Amino acid sequence: MTAMRPRDKKGCFRRLKEYKRREMSAINCKVVGKGFEEVELDTEVHCEPQSCLELRGRRIVELDVLAKELECKSCGASLQLLNCFRETVSGLGSFLYITCSNSDCGEINVCHTNKVHRSSDKRRGRPIFDVNTKLAAGKFNFRVATRSNS
Repeated sequence: MTAMRPRDKKGCFRRLKEYKRREMSAINCKVVGKGFEEVELDTEVHCEPQSCLELRGRRIVELDVLAKELECKSCGASLQLLNCFRETVSGLGSFLYITCSNSDCGEINVCHTNKVHRSSDKRRGRPIFDVNTKLAAGKFNFRVATRSNS
């Protein structure tokens, strides 16, 4: 007989290695209310959000958009880039996940580094950065212009 593959919470089959990884990640970071509660294990070392995420590399940032985004959505307090604990890069733009420094709030805010739009009538899903659309349009126009000149 073959060994049964483990199932996740939704009932989908998972590889044993992936199942254990997901189980450990669920233990490491439990969601409590609006903030995160760190659970210490003997095998792993946890660090402060400021020292874990190092924002390295170059980015195209629209300062006026970022300045408007650096305000807490729930309490209105100003956010600090030092409290950024995660970044999702999408082409030339980024989503910054910043926790509110207000001790009463602790809300996780998603800040965009550039202007965003949605494709056609879609309300759901990740928004598209304008800078990526402009880059793609410019690249297409450049390719068409070079072919017509030759």
